[in-house]
Amino acid sequence: MELSPLSRQHQRKKIATSLPFWAVVALLTITTLLHYLTPQTRLLLSPLGVFLSRHAIERVIFVLPMAIATFAFRQRGGLITLALAVLIMLPRAIWISPRPADAFVEIATAAVVGFFVIWMIEAQAREKALHQEAISRLSAINAVSTIVTRSLELKQILNAALGKVLEATDAEAGMIFRLDRQSQELALAAHLFSPFFLVALILFTIIGFLPYHSYDKMVQWIFRMEKNTGISAFLLLGILFYWMARLLHVL
Repeated sequence: MELSPLSRQHQRKKIATSLPFWAVVALLTITTLLHYLTPQTRLLLSPLGVFLSRHAIERVIFVLPMAIATFAFRQRGGLITLALAVLIMLPRAIWISPRPADAFVEIATAAVVGFFVIWMIEAQAREKALHQEAISRLSAINAVSTIVTRSLELKQILNAALGKVLEATDAEAGMIFRLDRQSQELALAAHLFSPFFLVALILFTIIGFLPYHSYDKMVQWIFRMEKNTGISAFLLLGILFYWMARLLHVL
């Protein structure tokens, strides 16, 4: 499902203000400074030579922000961090390093290791999400089975089952229709809606059946109340905070 521009903007703002994002930025910055501002020295006790030089170790350290980005922002975040790390390392290998061939080998090795780490973390995250989804669905099925065995009233069973299904699917509203065998028409058997949806539906229904003069009086009364109290601003702020809490999975 494609996100709307407003949803994308909210998602980008949420990422930019998160702690993992700034941890990745800080690690990339520190490692870049070490990579470019330190001299070309080697570890004296290293038996492997060039692959354990100072800058080779720093190239391996670039894998750490890739892993953090993948944990926090899934595969896309890890791949973006991998691409940034490669772009950061390339200028030194091309124009500064006294051994460009070894530098390119080290960059390629770090990129392959980083991609493998990203793949493992993403596979583990997907497996965990599928496991949680399966548990949620099994819990919903078990709850519906318990409801069916406890009650013989159809309406009560349908309402309780619909509530469990909405809870498992994280949906805002739902309806169950029953097929009338005689008329072959669907009849509404159960429904559940969010409080805001019900309030809005009731208000629009009442306004739709009011005569014009009553509607005009109600509009004038609301206008006076708004002018004296500013209640609509509080209502709008309440709705805004509610949906922000829903987006952040607080409610």
